[in-house]
Amino acid sequence: MRWLRGAVMLCLCCMILCMGLWPERCMSAAADALALCASSVIPSLFPFFVASNLLVALGGAEICGRALSGVMRPAFRVDGSGALAVVLGIISGYPVGAGCAAELYDSGRISKTEAERLLCFCNNSGPLFIIGTVGAAMSGSARIGGILYIIHIAAALLAGFVAARLIRGGEEVINPRLVKNRHAAAKLADAFGGSVAKSVTTILNVCGFVVFFAVAESVIPRFCGREFLNCLLEITGGLAEVSKMSMAPGLKFPLISMFLALSGLSVFFQTASIISGSGLSMKYYALGKAVQAAFAFGLTFAAAPLLGGGFADAFLADGGQLSENSLYLYTLPPLDVKRYLILVGGEILWCALIVGGLWLASKILPDKD
Repeated sequence: MRWLRGAVMLCLCCMILCMGLWPERCMSAAADALALCASSVIPSLFPFFVASNLLVALGGAEICGRALSGVMRPAFRVDGSGALAVVLGIISGYPVGAGCAAELYDSGRISKTEAERLLCFCNNSGPLFIIGTVGAAMSGSARIGGILYIIHIAAALLAGFVAARLIRGGEEVINPRLVKNRHAAAKLADAFGGSVAKSVTTILNVCGFVVFFAVAESVIPRFCGREFLNCLLEITGGLAEVSKMSMAPGLKFPLISMFLALSGLSVFFQTASIISGSGLSMKYYALGKAVQAAFAFGLTFAAAPLLGGGFADAFLADGGQLSENSLYLYTLPPLDVKRYLILVGGEILWCALIVGGLWLASKILPDKD
């Protein structure tokens, strides 16, 4: 993989050169990213990190295991304890679900195979981001965000069902010494202190990736397809630009849904940093994201009449004019069949490039079995 390392080094050299040529742009992007971390990332994720680690330490996984084994085992081939990671991944946002899955494995609640199956579908975008940011702010309708969130979670669960049949392996617990103490009650003070300390390290890693990819995104030159490259790097800024593109809602929303499922390299490396000490393989995470993206695109394409109607209603509610309440909202002419097929073909190519990028990134990371 020397050529890949060389390509990464070349990109980094270009980024450093751009930072020297346009320092104001890069400093502005970094400042905006830090402000985003302070106002949104830390308040929304840090409490979930602490709560998830504390729940595992105090035995919340065992409670979920007793209650949900009848669902988790046949559907996803994971012990019921894994339901804790699934639930937190649905209600919190990236990368809480992956962190909880790694914690469940490190503490001996689930096996390595089960943890890798969880990684395929438990790390998802949160409802606040999809409904509030993607729906209300970018698309002008919270109802659109609600539909996209339902599709996002449905696609994740379908990906988990498929991954359970693709990822095979033994169900033995890799850390047998931990099993003896898995039911031992942890002291509340020790568990709370340990959860806060671990969560501080995790949230600093997440914020570091947010700032780095925001600066990288700011130095990308303007060219056709830049919006999709931004989605590959960092999902929030990329989706903001995709939402501005002159494209029919019946194609735009499936693309947005697909990129939400893929999540981008920023989230990919955030997740990798969280599970790096556990020995879990990121190639299964990449596999799950590819399957989820395919399901998300197909389900959203099928629901396009609902999304298109919401889009038109939001536009007409503003009198056919853009306003602060309909940021990034555009009225678009319908595409003919030929142009539509060309666009679909182009997006399939972009999707293949993004999945290939995630796969290549996973190859760089160590895969310890």
